[in-house]
This record gives sequence, structure tokens and C-alpha cells, in this order.
Amino acid sequence: MGKKDVRCKEYISNPAVFADLVNQVVFDGKQIVNSKELEDGPTEYVSDDMQIFSDVVKVWKQEGIAFAIIAVENQSYTDYGMVVRNLLSEGMMYHSELNRIAALNKERPGSFLDKNEFLSGITKDDRLTPVITIVVNFSEEGWKGARNLHDILRMDESIKKYVHDYRMNLYDYHDYDNFDAFKTELGVVFKVLSASVGKMELQKIAKETGNIEGNTARLIASLINIKSVEDYIEEDEDGKENVKMWKGLQEYFDNIRAEARQEGLLEGKREGRLMGEREGRIAGEREGRIAGERAGMIAGEIKGEIKGEIKGEIKILKTLISDGILTIQEAAQKIGKTEKEFKKLMSDV
Repeated sequence: MGKKDVRCKEYISNPAVFADLVNQVVFDGKQIVNSKELEDGPTEYVSDDMQIFSDVVKVWKQEGIAFAIIAVENQSYTDYGMVVRNLLSEGMMYHSELNRIAALNKERPGSFLDKNEFLSGITKDDRLTPVITIVVNFSEEGWKGARNLHDILRMDESIKKYVHDYRMNLYDYHDYDNFDAFKTELGVVFKVLSASVGKMELQKIAKETGNIEGNTARLIASLINIKSVEDYIEEDEDGKENVKMWKGLQEYFDNIRAEARQEGLLEGKREGRLMGEREGRIAGEREGRIAGERAGMIAGEIKGEIKGEIKGEIKILKTLISDGILTIQEAAQKIGKTEKEFKKLMSDV
């Protein structure tokens, strides 16, 4: 697991941040999930010879009863198979819970009322806990992959209604212009990421936000590749880490933009050179192809002439054999062939 993935996992694992994300993605900003209602869930599921890992899993409980199992997958790049991976991991979670309930029923005498329940392992009234998976795109690029199962299938329209679709719950900050609804500094993370791709103004974010917590700064630094973030982290009077990193971020962005401009200049030169090489290669290939065709025609003509000459010789030899002047064996020897090869040649003429 890369450094970015580790930082994302640690940050999202915070119950307050996790609840904030769920409220934004699932409940459109309404404060439904309380961080105190979340418990850590298993992030590894094993079935037969298959093993599935999730980044962060929390069990949302209300009054001690599991209301939903919520998984978060953090992405620092577009995973083009993410829809299928999510579908598979959720299936594994349901399968794991199915096995758990079946094991409990087996231990309780009288759990099953008929053969159907006995053979199924679960009763007609048993219910599974809903599973929700949220994919968060932290990449500097917008999500390029499929967002539902149908988008990744090569499928004829005639069978589409019989193929169940699966929609991925994706949060991609590129799709938004405002992050003020977030109650934690996760919103600040998305603001800075938006500033890094030119969608928001960093000075405005700095003015609105002020100092940020150390963990938030470390996540931002990891995501946009700042190595000197610790220089901006200090402890306040209560021993809490705060970060005065906006000046450093501005300097970093200015440097990145300057590097990008320089890189753009170099890339332009590089593309120009490659284009010239490509044009030269195409022209060379064209000339080579023409020369090859010419050589092929000449070779074909020569081969045709040789083949024609051989056929002429065979016809003469056949006449000599018919006239009794030569035997088949003698005729074959005249052109350096075996008797079998010569007979084949005679049958082709």
C-alpha cells in the first residue's frame, strides 16, 4: 500500500471524518449518522480461495442494532475495474453474514421450521444488514472509469433489461464547486485539491479556513506531494497540532505552476520533435513500402519466369517420356528431382 493510500486510510478511519463523508454522500449533507454510532468492522473477507480487502469499514448501529455496514475505498488513481471490485466485495460481505447467521441457527435447537430452512441454513424471517460502499477519488484527475456495471459490459440492447445493473457510490471532488457542507476538515482537503487543479483560489481558502490540524496537513501534503509539511506544523498551548501552511502551500503551487509552464515548453518541444520524427518515419515507411512493392514485383516476375521455365521443361520431358525416349526416372534426374517429386510436377502441368 502506497504512502497516499495509508494516509487516506488513516484519515478516513477517524469516526468524525467517516460520519461526515457518509452524511455528504448518502444523505446529501443531512446530519443523520453520528460518529458515536460507528464501530470498526472487518476489512478482510475470505471465502474458499478468495480474499477481499476494503480500506475502511464501519458498522453503523442504532440502539445497539446494526443498521448498515459502510465501506470506504480511497482511490489515488482511476481503477477501471472498480465497479466489479465493489460488487464482489459487497457480495463477500453478504456471504460472510449469511454464514454467520447460519452458524448461529445451527447452534440453536429448533431454529428451523421446515426442510427449506434447514437446507438453506437461514430461516424465512432472517434478514441481512445492508452494505454500502463509497469510493472517494483523491486523484488530481477526474474519475475516468465506469460508474455502473452496465457501462463496463459489452452488451446487446436486447438483453439489457435482464442484466442487473450496479451503481457505484462515487465521490469525486472534480464534480463539485463547493465543500462548505462538510463539518470536518475533509472539506478543506477537497478545497485544496480543487485549488491544486485550478478550480478554486488558494488565498480565499486560506482566509476562510485559518490553521488546520496536523493530520489534515499531512494528508494534503501526501496527496499533492509536498515533502516539507512538518516545517509548518506546531503545537498550540493545549498541545494540539496546528498548521500554518498556507504560505507554504502558495509557494508550492507557484512553483508547481512554474514547473508546469516549463514542462509545457519542454513538452511542446518534445512533441514537435516527435511529430517530426513521426512524419519522417511515415515518409520513410512509405518510400520503403514503395521500394518493397517494386522489389516484390520484380521478385514475382522472376519467380514467375522461373516457374514458367520449369513448366516448359516438364512439358518437354513429358513428351520425351511419351515418345519412349526417356524413362520417368531419367527425366527426373534431368531436373534434379526424385521420381516421386517429378510425378507430382507432371500432374500439376
